[in-house]
Amino acid sequence: LKLFRNRWLKVCRALPVGPRPRKPIMGNCCSETGVTPTDMTEAVQESRRDPGGAAPAAKQAQAPILPAAEAKPQASSKPLAAAAPVDQEQKSVTDAAAALAGGTQVSAMPAAAGGASLSYNFGVGEWDPSVEEWLVTPGGCSAGALGSFDPDSRSVSLFAAAPTTDAGGWKSLWYALDDNGTPYQATVNTDDGGQMAISVDEQSCLGSAVALGTVENGLWVGGLKFSILQHDKSYSTGEGKPSLTLVLAKRPGEGLHIAKIGDPASAGTVIIGKFTESLGQTSMGCRAAVLDYAEHLAAAGF
Repeated sequence: LKLFRNRWLKVCRALPVGPRPRKPIMGNCCSETGVTPTDMTEAVQESRRDPGGAAPAAKQAQAPILPAAEAKPQASSKPLAAAAPVDQEQKSVTDAAAALAGGTQVSAMPAAAGGASLSYNFGVGEWDPSVEEWLVTPGGCSAGALGSFDPDSRSVSLFAAAPTTDAGGWKSLWYALDDNGTPYQATVNTDDGGQMAISVDEQSCLGSAVALGTVENGLWVGGLKFSILQHDKSYSTGEGKPSLTLVLAKRPGEGLHIAKIGDPASAGTVIIGKFTESLGQTSMGCRAAVLDYAEHLAAAGF
């Protein structure tokens, strides 16, 4: 025990006298050198990426700091609005019209020939305000018309149209060489890449669309060619409701819903509604307006 005590004292005398040195505190070190903890962390990371000590080129070229007035706007943190429900019928109509666009189409509004002219100087008829009230004013249709279907000649003669201002309905839904309905000439593209001149009688076009659901060289209305997508000879909205013949036709950006009261073998009233997509109108909205008007007229005995 005495021997162990003597050795322990000898070791203690060899130790330095005074307090034990402490490790430098990071905060004090940074305040004296101006180096921040972030700088030290980045330096360590850079040394790991580049042992030679040279900073990467991307690090050397710092992006300029824009003044407050030129600062780029930050992305909005507001939640995105929910997407509007997809109108499935409208989507199928648009897709079908896009597929048909590469086939037989008119290149421009046909011009009147032979000195004949179409004045549209019809004035406002007895039924024009009714068409405007039911089809145009609610917003479902950009234009609307009423006509009479003759099964013998298989034609539709229009007798009312809207909008009534500046004969807007007539200009949108009827075209001919003159006010008597003389057929006009139009040039269409053919599937083989050529062109073909045709004679267009829009009254016969509408009659064939109602009776057969198909028109040779397309359905022409208002000087424009439409493609028939649907034809239903016996449509009814429910028990006790009138039977209707329905036609849906489309061209890029716009379309037609046509309803005839009764079956296509008998004479009757024809309702035409046109929708224009650039005005925010849809096929379903136009269809609803046409069906409401058809049921109203049928209930009144027309």
